[in-house]
Amino acid sequence: NKLNSMERKLLSILVLIGYFGFSQNTIQNFGNLKIFNGGQIGFHIDLVNDGSFDQNAGLAGFYSSDSRTISGVFRPIFHDIEVLATNDLILDIGIGITNNANFILSDIYTPRNSLDINVDFINNAFYTGEGNLTKVNGYSAITNKSNFIFPIGYGDKIRPLELNSENINQTAKSAYFFEDPNAPNSFNGNYNTENRADILTAVGNIEFWDLDGSELSKVKLTWDTDSQTNTFVDEIENIRVVGWNKIENLWENLGNTAMSGDFSSGSLTSDTFIPDDYSIITFG
Repeated sequence: NKLNSMERKLLSILVLIGYFGFSQNTIQNFGNLKIFNGGQIGFHIDLVNDGSFDQNAGLAGFYSSDSRTISGVFRPIFHDIEVLATNDLILDIGIGITNNANFILSDIYTPRNSLDINVDFINNAFYTGEGNLTKVNGYSAITNKSNFIFPIGYGDKIRPLELNSENINQTAKSAYFFEDPNAPNSFNGNYNTENRADILTAVGNIEFWDLDGSELSKVKLTWDTDSQTNTFVDEIENIRVVGWNKIENLWENLGNTAMSGDFSSGSLTSDTFIPDDYSIITFG
């Protein structure tokens, strides 16, 4: 295929440090691609990473008036990344970030049936520009962090989960699901909201979060009008974080150590628990 002007510019920059293939809509890395300190690469076509692309110090940008896709055999790890794609940056393979992810105009979309395809914030990595239309629409992860706010959500809504762990998490992952836990569409299992510990009088059936981690932790969740907390809580002060115990196969009370807001919006902090003991968490 003939290279367009953008591809020729990329090729002139990259040919010295890797082996690349171009098609009409993709650039494929077969070699050892590296962005050096101060370097910048803009991807206006899809990236297929079948080589080494994990020792970066510069900026990788993904730009499109439609959507962009990252796929391949090996997970790329970026220092800085910025995303401006009208119809999302879609991940068919996970990515790592060691410094900053800048959400300009796009979600980063990951499939909800694969924990390993995620946006991983490594060590001191952080993000900017998060919002209802600029978030991780799927799974986000952390490596070597004790505290983090996962910039996750669904559709046109960001519903972050704040994790505060007593020790450093070697890894932890989370995603938000705007689905009924009794019969979720994109998450394995059924979590009957009538199967609950005696102390609980009700469990919400509108939404839930998946949180995977092995360290003793507290979480902070938020709700809005779509959460319909008024349908299962008579007084907002009685709201609790609840989790589906994997061994007992029932919903358990995970506490309320801090709460603010009313039925229309608010936030709630749990007591300490080990996330891996619970399949999913929500409000009760």
